[in-house]
Amino acid sequence: MAAKILLVEDEPAAVELLSAILAGGGYDRPLVAFTGPEGVDTARAELPDLVLLDVMLPGFDGLEVCRLLKSDPRTVNVHTCMLTALAQVTDVLKAMRAHADDYITKPFTSKAILDKAAQVLGPVRFAAGDPALLPDQTPVTVVRRVSLGSTGPAMPGYQIAERSGRLRVVPAGHLVSLR
Repeated sequence: MAAKILLVEDEPAAVELLSAILAGGGYDRPLVAFTGPEGVDTARAELPDLVLLDVMLPGFDGLEVCRLLKSDPRTVNVHTCMLTALAQVTDVLKAMRAHADDYITKPFTSKAILDKAAQVLGPVRFAAGDPALLPDQTPVTVVRRVSLGSTGPAMPGYQIAERSGRLRVVPAGHLVSLR
């Protein structure tokens, strides 16, 4: 059974970027919630293996989402990783008091996200010839670039591209043609 990842993030550009990073790392498209209450409801219904959780959310904040998930016997063991621009020591302490398992600050790197997913979910197994093997394998024909504006985190040497309807994070040097 494929691992389930839930993104609780109110910024559509961040959701698209995180989804592309995870897909590029071989993970299935994550479940998405845009508000605190929606995040709690989705986590309780779907029981994800990993929740990437923004702190500043509509409805109620990510700290409250985390507290609610960790106080519910059905979701107490769901790994919660705060993903936020709040980077002060006091912010990290608040997250730990809410029983968050991890804390990643924005801007983040694709490596930080994929390393955390691999740590929690285990390594992804690829079939031979899978396009997700791009970084160390073969060139790719990119159908079109996907622009996320200036709000997305920097990923030096990489770009987000769409191929066959799937977003991928690909090394810039692997582009053969662009249509």
